[in-house]
Amino acid sequence: MDALIEDSLRRGRQRGQLLVAVNRWLKLLGNLRLMPLRRISRTARLYEIRLRDMGSGRWANFADVGFGIGQALPVLVEGLRTAPRGLFIVEEPEIHLHPDAQLAMADYLIELCASGRTVIVETHSEAVLLRVRRAVARSRRGRPKILKPDQVSVIYIQSVGDASSAVTFDVDAYGQIGQWPKGFMEEVTSERLELLQAMANGKRPR
Repeated sequence: MDALIEDSLRRGRQRGQLLVAVNRWLKLLGNLRLMPLRRISRTARLYEIRLRDMGSGRWANFADVGFGIGQALPVLVEGLRTAPRGLFIVEEPEIHLHPDAQLAMADYLIELCASGRTVIVETHSEAVLLRVRRAVARSRRGRPKILKPDQVSVIYIQSVGDASSAVTFDVDAYGQIGQWPKGFMEEVTSERLELLQAMANGKRPR
């Protein structure tokens, strides 16, 4: 919040640049727009932060919005404030976000990386990992290189008795991960296969 306040108080062309950048991603994450900050005290440094739903036009105080946006906004602000060639580390950026918003969050993290920043993400989201792999695969066949394979590393933490160990997996030019660990993010894939099997075994509706 302090960063957004400072952004609103800047002079010249830099004023409001952070707000514009944040709003670009808020639109993709939840079709929301952060409204210009409104000062609510003449003597104290107090501001009201409001969000507008771009679909309905309704607005709400930031304190009254859902957990997903409340968790995502600091991730957006701090990532965008990270200097080029700087390091941005975030834990579970997808928390409380629905699957579509998780994909948008992955796009945001990919763009941070593509801009020259180093991004380290701890995630439990299959959607985030899939979008990163897709970004690598789409860089083939003369398309603009979003992410190169050597820019991506997947580190899997596995239990070994009472201890844990870290295993690193590389992503190839097709977005594939070699030596995929057993049981790693396989629940949704298994569920899809079970659904297809159930459909194959069932009778076609008349």
